[in-house]
Amino acid sequence: MKISEDCRGWATIDGKSYYSGELRNDVDASSFKCLSFNAAADKKGFLIAGKRSLEFPADVDMKALKVLEGNFVSDGHYVWFAGIEPYSFKGISAKTVKVNGTTISDGKQSWQCETYHSSGQPMCQKTQ
Repeated sequence: MKISEDCRGWATIDGKSYYSGELRNDVDASSFKCLSFNAAADKKGFLIAGKRSLEFPADVDMKALKVLEGNFVSDGHYVWFAGIEPYSFKGISAKTVKVNGTTISDGKQSWQCETYHSSGQPMCQKTQ
């Protein structure tokens, strides 16, 4: 049994994923990664507070998937914000991206992402 101490509610038992004691057949235990207290991922996409969220492209590299800083995540090719409502950054270069607090930039594009969710407002907005 493996309990994901950094991910609230997740455990792997006999190669199967559980969230809050409930078997999760929709989660691939072999590719499961804890990203933060509230965010996890498997080869299918993000799991935020135990709920299936934004799906990954088919070619995402789960072995390279890591937290850059805060809620910003990359596999070296794609870049996401894994907050309350995940966001995929289109056209941002994962090779040159830098994070400063809640802002992410590759030198050409900059995005500001909120740590809370306002009704009707996107989690991330382009600033440049």
